[in-house]
Amino acid sequence: MKITKLILSMLTISTLMNFTACKDDDDDDVEIDEIEIDAFAKEIPVNFTGHTEAKFAYVADGLNNNGASATVSVVNDSTVSVKFSSTTWGEAEFSNVVVKKSSDGYTLSDITGTFNMGMPGSEKKDYPAVLSGNVKSADDFAITITLQVMGGTTIKFLPGLVETESEISPNRGNNNSEQNTIDGEYYGYSDASATYFKNMYTEGDKISITLNDDKTININYESTTWGTAEFKNVEYSEENKVYSFSSKDGVILMAERGGTPKEYAAEIVATITSTSDFEFTITAPTVMAGTEIIIRPGISPSQQALIEAVTGEYTDVYAGIVNAGTVTSAAVADKGTKVEITYSDGKFYLTAPELVYNGNTLPALTFPIEVASKRGEEGVYTLTQSSYEGSTTVNGAEKTFTITDFSGTIDNGNLTFTGSEKYGSMPFPLTMTYPYSE
Repeated sequence: MKITKLILSMLTISTLMNFTACKDDDDDDVEIDEIEIDAFAKEIPVNFTGHTEAKFAYVADGLNNNGASATVSVVNDSTVSVKFSSTTWGEAEFSNVVVKKSSDGYTLSDITGTFNMGMPGSEKKDYPAVLSGNVKSADDFAITITLQVMGGTTIKFLPGLVETESEISPNRGNNNSEQNTIDGEYYGYSDASATYFKNMYTEGDKISITLNDDKTININYESTTWGTAEFKNVEYSEENKVYSFSSKDGVILMAERGGTPKEYAAEIVATITSTSDFEFTITAPTVMAGTEIIIRPGISPSQQALIEAVTGEYTDVYAGIVNAGTVTSAAVADKGTKVEITYSDGKFYLTAPELVYNGNTLPALTFPIEVASKRGEEGVYTLTQSSYEGSTTVNGAEKTFTITDFSGTIDNGNLTFTGSEKYGSMPFPLTMTYPYSE
């Protein structure tokens, strides 16, 4: 009996160690593609010039402007730092950008940096930003920067110049005459207070303003926390392109203390300079003894603090544990390998580094996670992802992967997590383990 069990265990190990080496002509996903990990940082150009193509949640056709440049500095054999500058959007810096060679040039991995950004005429502020891109030469490149500003912003940096630059105005995109530029969509966060609480923040609130034939406006408010509100036929004024209005004849539909949504009387006061510079104050006098909701652009102070607390690189031993019946083995990354948490388009993302198992490379995988402060424990944050199906591009081919039962914590800067990873047609899932110790 012992001999039989030994033979079965040896067969299982043999199958496990060779499942990626044998390729079935009918299933290209069985083979785990190898990724080049040589040093390429010194091979890419150091200076780039061109134009930007920027898109926002409320501008369908985007904004194209010249005056963009980037400078690349070598950090070590495999990483560079990138400094980006735009006469329209501001300046950004990204450190420790990983350079890899692909069949289409060189790729710049997703990395979080800081973008000092502001619309022309408004004060610039620092925002977290994520850079990625592909570089063939100084004249053939595509670099993308994403950040959570004005409802979600994507700036593509491309070679060459545009013949006609976009005009940057407070509410570009609605194609109305000058007196109508108040109408449009305004994205931001809300800061709510009432008798029973103060400064309750909600991300992703939205105000929509439409213009009526009689030159009054209708205002609609949407919030995942506070429901919806509506104000009709409101008069507004304009002075030096700053718009203001107020109304006491609105209705807000909300559920008090988790009950059935009901209509309540609502009032609104607003000042608008642009879609990135505004303040709306909605009050519901009879809700919770008086509730005030202030909507401002950008992300809330609490969300900004959360981003600063958890995003970045974490260095420890990362491993994928293979459980195949009675056989357990580990694919362990190098000790200096980094796990990275980034923030983009209103979501947190975790990048688990690549693993090499039996000479085959499982690529680094990036997937969204939920991040929250742990109640009653300062400096402690929880990370979760119950199930996510995604894809990644390896050597020009798209490969699928699944993440399930992911959970982790960040305790005063120390990251721990576990979860299940299934890549391509792997016969067995990996249990992601961080940090790992034998």
